[in-house]
Parts: sequence; structure tokens; C-alpha cells
Amino acid sequence: PTPGDLDRIQARHVLRVITRLDPGNYFVTDGRPAGFEFELVRDFARELGLNLEVLVAESDAEVLEWLRLGVGDIATTRVSDRIVRADPALTQSRQYHFAPVVLVQPGRTRPAPLTGKRIGVRMGSMAHRTLGELVANGLHCETHLTPATASLQALATEFERGAIDAALVEAHHLAELREFAPTLVAGATVPSPFQYNWTLRASNPALRDRIDAYLERNLREARVAALASRH
Repeated sequence: PTPGDLDRIQARHVLRVITRLDPGNYFVTDGRPAGFEFELVRDFARELGLNLEVLVAESDAEVLEWLRLGVGDIATTRVSDRIVRADPALTQSRQYHFAPVVLVQPGRTRPAPLTGKRIGVRMGSMAHRTLGELVANGLHCETHLTPATASLQALATEFERGAIDAALVEAHHLAELREFAPTLVAGATVPSPFQYNWTLRASNPALRDRIDAYLERNLREARVAALASRH
């Protein structure tokens, strides 16, 4: 593959997007791709008159390596903004959505530090990746994973079984989780480096300008909010 700015991408008529499987953001259902981030970038490609090619990586390191090598043009999956800021070869679009990760515990439990706790997260979610960052930075805890394809009821069941002491979820999932476990309450917001930005090469300023204009317009017209609500 030959990397290039917007003119090179338009000449080949294909926008190559790198992502990761992520509940709600990019997943495959009935053999078709779907999700919040997928729909947003699909419509961006349509606006440019381009076909969309989606490449699914297995890790953030692979996402960024493919981007640096020119295997893809944009990474729509959220990657650590700390890594991007430290790499002059990379840049990010404007932020287009905000979904904090929150700590959830039974209402009868006094809020406590996460150290030594059994913490539930949904596999592949931003909460899962945020917990991974905390563990990499020295947090000692026991991670309990529920399947990425399972509903939040599976996480609520872990509380009922007494298998976990707490869970990490994105704030917009809290209401759904409490439908299955009404006694759960949200505690502190957990700092996360994973924000809703698209990542691309710093050598592609024209592409970044077009992305920022597209995202700003969709924010202004409330399309982003509608997509987030649906997914």
C-alpha cells in the first residue's frame, strides 16, 4: 500500500480504515459490519465518494503500526492519546463524543479503592482497555471478563453471584446495567486516555481538515448524538 494525503486517497477511490472489535462501536451482526464508529466513518467515505475498506486489528499497537506503515488511512478505534501525543508521525481529529468510564458498585457497599478487588468488565470495551491501562500502571486487582457479545445482564449476573466486587462501564451503559441490577450505583469517574477521536498520520493535513469539518458538522446537526443513542 502507498500512503498519501487526501488527493492520493481520492485517486484510488478507497478509504482504508483501521479499527478493533468493540461492543457498540464496531462489530459484525448477521455477517454485516455495524456500530457507532462504523456508521460515522461509512458516511464520511460516502461524502467523499469513496469505497470503504475496513481492517480489523487485534491490538492498539497493531492499529498504530498499520497506520504508520500506510496500511490504512484512518484509525477510528480509540487509542491512547498519550501515545499519539508522544509520536510526531501521528495526529488526531477533534473529539466528537464523550463517554466517561465509571466505577459501579452495589449500593450497600462503601466506596473503596480498586486495589485487591474483583472487577468486572465487558471484553474489548473501553472499560476493559481502561482497566488494562490501570493494571499496566501498577493497579493490583482481579479482572473478570464477560463476553463482548453478551448484554450487560451478564455483568449484572456476576454481581448477583458474588463473583465481583465492582465493575467498570462507560457512563452511557449505566442505565441499562441498572435495569438488571437496580441496587448498583455509580461512583468515581476513572481517568481514561481513550477518547473519541480518529487517528491519522501527521503528514495528511488535508485529510485531517476534511475529517474535522465533517465531525463538526455532524456534532452541530446532532447526528453524532443520534448515532450514539442508537448504539
